[in-house]
Amino acid sequence: MWTEDKPCPPFQALPPPDAGADADSIRQYLQEIGKVPLLKPPEERALCARIEAAHQHLAAALLVFPDTRLQLRDAMHAIETEAARVHRRFLGRAGVLRQNPLRQARKKERSPRPPCHTSFPALLKEHLETFRAFVAAFRSASERWRQGDVGVVFPEGAYRPFVWPRLRTLKRAA
Repeated sequence: MWTEDKPCPPFQALPPPDAGADADSIRQYLQEIGKVPLLKPPEERALCARIEAAHQHLAAALLVFPDTRLQLRDAMHAIETEAARVHRRFLGRAGVLRQNPLRQARKKERSPRPPCHTSFPALLKEHLETFRAFVAAFRSASERWRQGDVGVVFPEGAYRPFVWPRLRTLKRAA
């Protein structure tokens, strides 16, 4: 954790990725960023307050040099505009400061599980028909099994339902 006594380490820029970047370099990158400890909500709020204080201090200092302030504002605007153009979801400084650091991310709504992973409607229809026939045959065989017909043939790929031997004898007695 960085404090006033212990400042942040200097930013180390990563070399630009080459066109032949592979899974090993990505794995190495993920391992490296995994070593950086995440901020806890109180630490994040304290850091945000320090950044805002530094921003106000910088703004006060730049009032002395109005040209530098305008150049800095234009540069910040250009950076945010470029980031908004390149990235799909870009909040910018104001959006980040508006966020509640304690808010949990929304859970994604799951779509229903597809019955079959295919992009061909004919294959999907064939799969559903086969599945429905299997379920009907299984239910029919299962019903006969529960009635005591132990020689019933179940569809291929199905498991016979387990019937407790004691329960079967109790049903016959009743």
